[in-house]
Amino acid sequence: TSNYGKIDILWLDGGQVRPPSMDIDMPKIATMAKKNQPGLIIVDRTVHGKYENYQTPEGEVPHEQINHPWETCMTIGNGWGYKKNYKLKPIDSVVHLLIEIVAKGGNLLLGTGPDGNGNFHPEDVTAFKIIGEWMKKNGAAIYGTRTTPDYHQGNIWFNVAKDQIVMNAIYCIDKKQGIPETISWNGNIPKKGAKMKLLETGKNVKWKVNGDKVTVEVPKNIRIDAIALAFQYQKT
Repeated sequence: TSNYGKIDILWLDGGQVRPPSMDIDMPKIATMAKKNQPGLIIVDRTVHGKYENYQTPEGEVPHEQINHPWETCMTIGNGWGYKKNYKLKPIDSVVHLLIEIVAKGGNLLLGTGPDGNGNFHPEDVTAFKIIGEWMKKNGAAIYGTRTTPDYHQGNIWFNVAKDQIVMNAIYCIDKKQGIPETISWNGNIPKKGAKMKLLETGKNVKWKVNGDKVTVEVPKNIRIDAIALAFQYQKT
């Protein structure tokens, strides 16, 4: 129908819904839906085929990069629905997961469930605000990016901007190790004379290259509770 305005995604949540146990006419449903909603994206979850516009691994991340469209769907807590005995995932680990997923070419759907009155856990609200603040500063290294062949080294994940010119190197901070004075990686070398910006502060940082090794000086005024540091520069 088109009675509800523009609909972007039709999510069919049920990999078990298929013949012979259940006789669902997917071609009929998809044709009807797209006729009423031009441009509609259909997620025929786990049922790979003509009507699955993108893959949806639930609660997990692929081991390697995937070239076709995909999205990890995962909860910020310990369940899709509301629970009284609630356990929130560490916020830094959620952001690190997002960074990894983007470097592998995917999208993250981060979900939580309200109670019967439509209220969310206060912990959820706080967590989403913290994640949102990180995204406000570092979103340029996440939104609209593309994969790059050498995308992972230790705590660092790499991606490139849509123009394939600007590189993002995102260092996931290990709370036990703290914030290092310098961060190094091999390859993904900046263009000679290029400026490198730390998105957390919006200011340029010092860097040098020795052979294939890039070393970046981390500013001393980084917040102690920082989650990840995104460095942006023009690549060779």
